[in-house]
Amino acid sequence: MPSYAAGRASATRETRTWPAAVTTALAIGHLVCATSAFPAASAADADLALREADAAYSAGQWAVAMAAYDRALRSDPSGVVAAFRRGKCASNLGLTAQATASFRRAVALSPDSSLAHGELGDALRRERRVDAAEVHYLRALELA
Repeated sequence: MPSYAAGRASATRETRTWPAAVTTALAIGHLVCATSAFPAASAADADLALREADAAYSAGQWAVAMAAYDRALRSDPSGVVAAFRRGKCASNLGLTAQATASFRRAVALSPDSSLAHGELGDALRRERRVDAAEVHYLRALELA
């Protein structure tokens, strides 16, 4: 006959929650899959996606904001603010490679932005690419 402690231990194992990183990764995957099936059709859709993204960004909902910035960038690939903020969201989620790619895009769209160069330098430093990071830090200082 099982003891009370054994029954309690099995109940505890069943009610454990997933780690935050796993939950965040699942949320991003779900949002990306859900949004990639329906491309934005108009400027109104792009504006709506950007407003949703900005609201989620302000609330600190990084996964939701990142997916909304993805939608906005699909509608308007020249959106510097969307590219930059997508990089910030990816950085806050610990997605270093995606953050680097987004900051590279922001630098390509706005080469005179010291802020974009500085953030790209930070992302490259997190990837342990110190020489490349130093180039962008120096460029950010020149532009500031």
